Amino acid sequence: GWTVLDDWRGKLAAGLLKSRLLPALVLYFAAFTAAGFWMLAGACLIFGLSLGILLSLSAMQMGWMGLLFLACALLPQWLFYGMAGSRIADLVKRKREQAALCPAGPVRDSRWKIVKDFLGTAGAVCCGIGSEMLLNPLLLRLFLKFS
Repeated sequence: GWTVLDDWRGKLAAGLLKSRLLPALVLYFAAFTAAGFWMLAGACLIFGLSLGILLSLSAMQMGWMGLLFLACALLPQWLFYGMAGSRIADLVKRKREQAALCPAGPVRDSRWKIVKDFLGTAGAVCCGIGSEMLLNPLLLRLFLKFS
């Protein structure tokens, strides 16, 4: 009994780490390059398109209840993922401003600032993964119970 559930949770955690943390870290490290802005813009475009498709499909399938279901399904973890995305966007903005103000060469951030940004971004994504694994099933179960 429990070994099957533990195996399922382990596979879910590994899949979420691969599909959530890896892209966030790629965007984080890309922020230190000239392509960081364009990679972040592309990620925002893909996120916006996928969210629009999800909203449309859930409204077509279930009407207004589909939109509420989607809000319950996405809201907890996307608060954390949005926080990580805003940290990455702030880093990209800061790097672009530094490059514009100092054309002679890049301005280096302190190591503590880089570590703090990295830990904040990775921590927000890990909190999102945790809420996606633990909080999200409870919310969806409550939603299905009351709808």
